[in-house]
Amino acid sequence: MKILVCNNISSKLKHSTSEIGYYSYTNRWQQYKMTEKYEKYSPDRKYRIEFYDFNEPRMGMTICKFKLSDLSKETETEFSSLWAIGIGNGISWTDNSEIFSLPIANPNDNYFIFDIKNQKFTSIHFRNCWVLNGNLKNDRIEIEFRDDQIPEKKEHNKYPTKNFSKPENLTFKLSELTWIDITLLKDFDEMNKSQTLQDLQPIDNGWRKFKGDLPKDTEILVWELREFAKYGDSQSIEWFDLIKAKTKDINYWVNASNYLGFIKRNTAANKELR
Repeated sequence: MKILVCNNISSKLKHSTSEIGYYSYTNRWQQYKMTEKYEKYSPDRKYRIEFYDFNEPRMGMTICKFKLSDLSKETETEFSSLWAIGIGNGISWTDNSEIFSLPIANPNDNYFIFDIKNQKFTSIHFRNCWVLNGNLKNDRIEIEFRDDQIPEKKEHNKYPTKNFSKPENLTFKLSELTWIDITLLKDFDEMNKSQTLQDLQPIDNGWRKFKGDLPKDTEILVWELREFAKYGDSQSIEWFDLIKAKTKDINYWVNASNYLGFIKRNTAANKELR
């Protein structure tokens, strides 16, 4: 027996809020690209989730379809047109193998949670699932910010950096979530258009004291110049404001001199930070 549940989101994927920013998903996708499917099993090995039809709708973003097989009953639930983020590396199971969760990309990033026994689903929506881990327990799901995604762990001698720390996990009790019958999954996008987006971000502890040299001239990447401007260097603020006045489509990976020509730093700004 095959159970098919689907909704029509293919045309919307290119406009998804998913901005997959790290390349581990892409690298894994390339690794498995030549295989037609990738499988994950429940802790008790009674269920198998198959990931297939791998796509990269835009650079750095890997998605795929998935389906669930009950190996004892020989039934299959195909979540057609729901798109998992990555190749299943974000999947999590309860210890009793009755519920699984995984990050999906529609209608916006969310942790899709499916209760196999009761054939019901729920979801928790985030702005940034690609930098999170979902850890499913029998009674709750814990969402954590990934250690390897905390920015600027070390100071840099070329440009200023901020000191970020890991936020506390968000915990959601499964009993307090709204569960919906699987037959209504076809309406998933419509039901979740107005969902509140959770926003789990690293804690900003402010700027580290910069020990290097402030920009001496405009022969500096625009991206680095912007960081100095954020840091409060008055000369960088002036130069970056001039660039913003010239264009709304800034290329951050060229030198500021491409926009402003070669200009030396005003010595009066050497010790001035706003």
